[in-house]
Amino acid sequence: MSLVTLRGSYREHPADSVPVGQPSPEEPIQITVVLRRREAAQIDAGATPLSSRQLAEMHGADPADIEAVKAFAANCGIDVVAIDSAARLVTLCGPLGKIARAFGAEVELRQSGTRILRTRQGALHAPSTLSERIIAVLGFDQRPVAATNHKFQSRGKQPAYFTPPELAKLYNFPANSGKDQTIAIIELGGGYNSSDLDAYWRQLGLNPVSVMSVSVSGAQNSPEGDPNSADGEVALDIEVAGAIAPESRIVVYFAPNTDQGFLSAINAAIYDQVHKPSVISISWGAAESEWTPQAMNAFNAAFHDAALLGISVCVAAGDNGSSDGEQDGHNHVDFPA
Repeated sequence: MSLVTLRGSYREHPADSVPVGQPSPEEPIQITVVLRRREAAQIDAGATPLSSRQLAEMHGADPADIEAVKAFAANCGIDVVAIDSAARLVTLCGPLGKIARAFGAEVELRQSGTRILRTRQGALHAPSTLSERIIAVLGFDQRPVAATNHKFQSRGKQPAYFTPPELAKLYNFPANSGKDQTIAIIELGGGYNSSDLDAYWRQLGLNPVSVMSVSVSGAQNSPEGDPNSADGEVALDIEVAGAIAPESRIVVYFAPNTDQGFLSAINAAIYDQVHKPSVISISWGAAESEWTPQAMNAFNAAFHDAALLGISVCVAAGDNGSSDGEQDGHNHVDFPA
């Protein structure tokens, strides 16, 4: 079998990590294969949004590409456990050793601080018959891919503050309660307590806002009880959105903090036929230099789908200035903003 390098798949182990061994080759893992579009799709601001069915039929995965991945998996003894032709995703499952060999992935266990994670280095590979069909292969690497940056100011400083409704007025935000709209919020850690949210709505003189959570890839609404943890970001995201659009429905999608988990949450929101979000809000990200080109291409394709479906996507640009937190002295921008 002739293998070629998958474009944009190269990455290094985390710079602040040290090797601590090899993962078990029998460890079961799931890999997400992101496929190209069947047909290119242009976004026309004046066009009527497509339905999910129309998007799948017009710009989903080519059935021939799906069959090619299925044949490759069968030849390697890997199971195909899910196919989403609309989102152009094929999920493969099997022992780590077998799947790593199939894609030429070099993985090891690395310790960074107190955490030990499986990460990979080098490029991924696929048969030449598949290389042009595949946009990305995600799931070998467990490193956190994004972070938030929120800070609490000491009460002793008595800072001036604005409530979300006050800020909405200052920015001439259109008068709109959000009725009949669903806001999807992507979270990669932490959680919320409904009692805390209810106390906040009462403080603003609002009726309780509808908030529910969706579990993606096993992640749950799991508050740590520390406002300086990811809990602070989760509460901030929900409370700002709910205070400005108090009659909207808020659905929070919790996913693992990996490139695979992040993309899974975005796709879960885009293609959610139960809650049908009209807006997706994301407050997580990292400098572009921390991402592989294949991952960014996969995310951009998902956001392209959202636009075709008429779903607005809002992403925080980051709070770390022109360096975006990098230490190389160069300018960086945050992704996926």
